[in-house]
Amino acid sequence: MSFPPHLLKCARAFTLPHAPLLAGLIAGILAPPLEDKQSWEWLLGALGVLALVMLWRMTRAQRTILPALLLGVGLGVMTAHLHSQPNPHINASDRLNAAAGQKQSLTGVVAERETRFDAIRLYLTDVRTANRLLIPQPDLLQLTLYRIPCAARPGDLISFTARIKPPTGSINPGLFDYGLWQRQRGVVATASAREPPVTLTSQDRFATARWRQSLSARIAARLPPEQRGMVEALLTGKRGWLDRSGRERLQSAGIFHLMAISGLHVGLVAGWSFFLLRFFLTLIPGWAARFDLKRPTALLTIPLVLLYGELTGWSLPTTRAAAMAAIFLIAIALNRAHQSWRALGWAAGLLLLWRPDQLTEAGFQLSFVAVATLLAVYTRPGPEVNPTLHQQSIDYVRDTPRWRRWLDKSGKFLLASTLVGLTTAPVAAHHFHQLAPWGFAVNPIAIPWVSLITMPLALATLALHSISDALANLTLNGMALTLQPLDALAGWVARLPGGWLRVSGPSAIGLGLALAALFAAFCAHALSAWRPAAGLLAITCAALLWPHPNPTPGRVQLTLLDVGQAQSALLRDPHGGWNVIDAGGYRSRYFDSGEGIISAALWRQGARRIKRLIISHAQFDHMSGAQRILRNFPVGQVWMPDAPHIEERYRAAMKKLETLARANGAAVRYVAAGYGQQEASGISWRVLHPGPNNQWRDSNNASLVVEAQFAQHKFLFPGDIEEEAEQAILARGEIQPVTLALAPHHGSRSSSTQPWVEALTPQLTLFSVGRLNRFRFPDAGVVRRWSQSGARIVRTDEAGGITLISDGAQWCVTTTAQWRRAWRLGSPAAPDFCSTGADESPSSPLAAR
Repeated sequence: MSFPPHLLKCARAFTLPHAPLLAGLIAGILAPPLEDKQSWEWLLGALGVLALVMLWRMTRAQRTILPALLLGVGLGVMTAHLHSQPNPHINASDRLNAAAGQKQSLTGVVAERETRFDAIRLYLTDVRTANRLLIPQPDLLQLTLYRIPCAARPGDLISFTARIKPPTGSINPGLFDYGLWQRQRGVVATASAREPPVTLTSQDRFATARWRQSLSARIAARLPPEQRGMVEALLTGKRGWLDRSGRERLQSAGIFHLMAISGLHVGLVAGWSFFLLRFFLTLIPGWAARFDLKRPTALLTIPLVLLYGELTGWSLPTTRAAAMAAIFLIAIALNRAHQSWRALGWAAGLLLLWRPDQLTEAGFQLSFVAVATLLAVYTRPGPEVNPTLHQQSIDYVRDTPRWRRWLDKSGKFLLASTLVGLTTAPVAAHHFHQLAPWGFAVNPIAIPWVSLITMPLALATLALHSISDALANLTLNGMALTLQPLDALAGWVARLPGGWLRVSGPSAIGLGLALAALFAAFCAHALSAWRPAAGLLAITCAALLWPHPNPTPGRVQLTLLDVGQAQSALLRDPHGGWNVIDAGGYRSRYFDSGEGIISAALWRQGARRIKRLIISHAQFDHMSGAQRILRNFPVGQVWMPDAPHIEERYRAAMKKLETLARANGAAVRYVAAGYGQQEASGISWRVLHPGPNNQWRDSNNASLVVEAQFAQHKFLFPGDIEEEAEQAILARGEIQPVTLALAPHHGSRSSSTQPWVEALTPQLTLFSVGRLNRFRFPDAGVVRRWSQSGARIVRTDEAGGITLISDGAQWCVTTTAQWRRAWRLGSPAAPDFCSTGADESPSSPLAAR
């Protein structure tokens, strides 16, 4: 066995043995998890046999690749295994379960403070009750104060009364997990207080956080709210004053990355610091002639980069960018500045060893794809310094007019900006389901503007904040003025045709294959192998077309999403058509479930059009995400209840939704009992409630009750009906046994009466409830009633998103917890349990619940 010469040359071009080491590390991280001793033995045995075969068949020159490759695989498997083990900090909330939901008097030290539009967030450590320590440092409690004044600063010891709970969020397959993100930031519990906390003492701790808070106070005192968000994001890393509309405006223009302290900003800090330090060193007589000032300047720049990371709060993107910058500066200090690809490989490897889960995160992928593209444009990957190229660059500077050099640099900058946009667009489309086509035109304007004008003023503000109030205010005002035209440009671009462009994006497997092919294309480009590079780029584009995972045609898929204390279900028919039954969830100035959960779940499965959007009733926990669905997808029909006697505010909300639906081309239908539709896909829809002469005066009992039938299986969606409506439906004799039923009104004790449960006798009952919700849903008696009827019980607060797939005879259920156990395998998760209607034996502990 021998490697092709081009492959060996490629590995050397990328600084052998670092390329095979990094490739092996990534392969090890993506390998299936090893859960027992036997799995480890099989892995070690397989690696040993592979090593022997390769050593036997490889030449001496090729054997240098083998140790690096095997070492990378071993490190990847080990770091992924260790990272999957319980972490005492990430899992510290487990010890708080006993105290969750209980009102307690607590004390804690403020480690960080963030002010938002309608709230103040304090991050506390050393949180104690009267007799024990609940949350030690470095773990944090996030305390939210809604419209409550608070003067506490970092370092203050405060006392407060609140109910604490573990950090929670919606958990759905393949979607953003807010609770996990909080725990990764060190937040192991959350709470909200109804009364202002009392400051007991001020301690000499968290000096940097206190300095950052004083800078936020300066920004708040000098700037109006509409300017504060962008300025504070750039100076302190806090984005509490960037609301959803502001973020979407910047995202549509393709320049939101300028507001996140990450690679660009850390690179600008490093670049400006390097330039200024080197300039001052040249002022020392004789130094410029006697010494190579790049090397000491690089060493002096590293502390400034680390200081900038400390001042801006060491977020994960900042940490990643600072690590990359430090490695590049060390390479310059060691006189190995031409080995940029090696520095990039070291940065990627070290970051993956520290946090292997970053491999699948958007920030990691965007950072390294962008940097690799820039290196492909501006540098040669090889470690050797070519004397001929070096002399050519000297001759070019000597013989070319300055205006021509600036023109050449501008052309290369435009080329680099375009290529970075093209290579990062699939990553952004996969993770954020959006494209910013106008970003190709805006970024060449916005990046130099921020780099050459805004960031120098930002760095001057940071430097002068503790030195001179007058000068700091002057630079701060100047910085705010430079951001106004940028914000105006983003707003104008967002209103252009195509400014709001939401897409499914490539599948996870397709994106992975595309990134691998893109890396190989860079390698071929470095070797001047133009034909292989073109072929690999074609493979990159083809890989992006890899289909999204979908059920086998001819099957129905029903997904009850985890949207907190709300409800939303997706039903995919056997022909691939999508239906949305209710669209509730979180909605605030910062997040919309219609965008971040419901639409994202549809995009992840390749949905492009919605056949039917059913809104059971006009309450925000069932309709708050409908506006985004209508904006993101073409919708064929919108079903709503004709409820003329319900509360005025709910009736007005329904009219507003009707107007929006008609404006977006959807057919709005007010439906009542007796209405139905039969589809060619084999699904029949039937409305059971309310009656044609709807006299209900509250929106819950006026909810649409819809039944969908496919072959032998019936699925019932009862909205928020309560006992009175249940009795009315039973009296009409329209209820028959069903396969699956959603518990009415989230399991409230005012619903799910005994006659209703006995009439339905479902095989499976699903509860859509939020974790530790303030209503304490579902009621224990209601859960017991459904369980005693013979139904299996699955709840979103325990299992996350729930997916049922049926072929008309058999159905199988998979929960998010089961999906997580298989995500690294690249294949669908095994179901938690299945049923044919006759064999009801459970196939997992969850089935016996």
